[in-house]
Amino acid sequence: MKNRWVQNMFYLFSLALIGLYTILRAYYVNPIFDETASYFTYFFSGHVWDNQTWVDANNHLLISYLGKFWVNHGLNHFFYFRLISVLGYILYIAAWHIIVVKQLKLPLAKFIVVCVVSIPWLIEYGALARGYAFSMAAFMWLIVLFIEMMKKTVVIKLIAFYVLAWWCIFSSFTFTVPVFLLLGFWFIYFTSNCKHLGKALILFYFVLSALFLIAYWPLFNLSFQLKQGGHLWWGSTEGLWQVTGASITQLVLFYDGLIARIFINLLFLLALILFLYQSYQKSLKQIIFGSFLSLITIYTFILLLSIIITARFFNINYPEDRVGMFLVPLFIFLLLYIYSSLNHHRFFVAILLFFPLSLIAHVNFNTTIFSPFDRMTDHFFNQMMQKVPSQKSVSAEWMAFTLYNYECVKFKTPSLIFYKNDFQLNSDYYLTTGYKGFEPDKHYQLILQDSVTQMKLYQFDDKRKLIPIDSASGKHINFSTPESLLFERDSLISPSPTPFCFSIDLNMELQNTSKTLEFHLAFIDADGNYQVLQHINLQNIFYPSPNIEVHTLSPVFKPISAKKIFIKLINPNHVPVHLKTFKITHYSSV
Repeated sequence: MKNRWVQNMFYLFSLALIGLYTILRAYYVNPIFDETASYFTYFFSGHVWDNQTWVDANNHLLISYLGKFWVNHGLNHFFYFRLISVLGYILYIAAWHIIVVKQLKLPLAKFIVVCVVSIPWLIEYGALARGYAFSMAAFMWLIVLFIEMMKKTVVIKLIAFYVLAWWCIFSSFTFTVPVFLLLGFWFIYFTSNCKHLGKALILFYFVLSALFLIAYWPLFNLSFQLKQGGHLWWGSTEGLWQVTGASITQLVLFYDGLIARIFINLLFLLALILFLYQSYQKSLKQIIFGSFLSLITIYTFILLLSIIITARFFNINYPEDRVGMFLVPLFIFLLLYIYSSLNHHRFFVAILLFFPLSLIAHVNFNTTIFSPFDRMTDHFFNQMMQKVPSQKSVSAEWMAFTLYNYECVKFKTPSLIFYKNDFQLNSDYYLTTGYKGFEPDKHYQLILQDSVTQMKLYQFDDKRKLIPIDSASGKHINFSTPESLLFERDSLISPSPTPFCFSIDLNMELQNTSKTLEFHLAFIDADGNYQVLQHINLQNIFYPSPNIEVHTLSPVFKPISAKKIFIKLINPNHVPVHLKTFKITHYSSV
């Protein structure tokens, strides 16, 4: 009796420790690029699903709507945005407990639960502002309800089943196929047992199914827009192992070589052989619904088959890494099926011990297994702020640009940097993440590097001279128009255009705080085409302050032949602006 009490306490302590670790990661780990991109594009803008929404697969609807809620209430720390994922992972743990301990009642059940919820990669997503963790939880609870309704179908569980199915897809569209396949299995089971059910329940089921399809239709339309727009590009049609198997195995087992492939394939083959052996001389209904583990085994094989079919015949990419995250618990169920079929041989449980051991080896509060480079640490940001003098130009590649802007928001230290594009020649400083392909040319010298994320800051070997060409200035200007022209220069066409840049000094006050005040540098080229040199959303780093003060130097732009070049403020919401002072100087760089 005492021994059982100790085991129960150790079990609860282990689960509580994993839950606490997830919560602490949600608080301490700096956001990855996908999170900061969602923050600016959806949480902050508030355009989650309307005619101004930026249509992109990064828009996980549940996360985006909750992110919008927290931002509107002045809570910008990513801990708040991640709370729904933390809740999802805790519910995911609870679902494993119910399935393995309460429903299956397997030997060493509690040991199994601790192992399967210790996968570091899944815990990481349980502490990120992405939709996968909540979808995983909803998916697991659909399985819980499926098992319960096989015992006894009642109205409240049927309603919960469909509600969870909708929320699962709403949180992450990547769960669409697994959810609909599970609904298909339930349809087969329900209709095959109609004679044992009342007419009222049968009618209610079909009405509920119709209501679910109606509720899903807007999600289908949005997912179709994503497909048509080419936004579901993650992954490829190269092959199931090459795209799905290798990427997930690398993240879960930290190895995707030939031995891993052979091991995974042998386990699938063993599960298939055991399934066929146990299905001999059984009816189709007994084969599919004879036990939960046999049901989930055939479900997994059919799901894999559907993924292969959609890739080969409909050119839909095989799911890569996080997009195929639902395969991880299904593979664990496959292991449990083998474990159960081989008289609970402890060797298969010992395999699961790899997960808690790998978790111990990877415990941290500053990085992730997946995409460790696309993050900016607070320490690096503060070091960079100390190293870069004011009135020096700073540009950044697209990932580093967004990460830097969020750090400015987080520390309430607004500082403009410019997005590196094809028009730029050089800047005094250049910021990049640790990914290859973003490195600058040989004229830049590395002056700062983050040991955790490999983010780098470079300094340009500056031998240029800036010669003033023109300037514009003013003070005490009030406007609420959608555009306000600050600088304009005509007839820049010359026999030999030179590189150029701008110094920009602005001091303005808004009557009301705004999320839609933008700084715009553009020109009309020799053919009359409108070209954007730089477009900066001032509100991204100054909001909610009504006071905006900018003192910066732009990067040096390449020589251009232009009919007109101009700088203006874009104010689409007609917010009253008092431009206290401004001065813009146009330089030639030689």
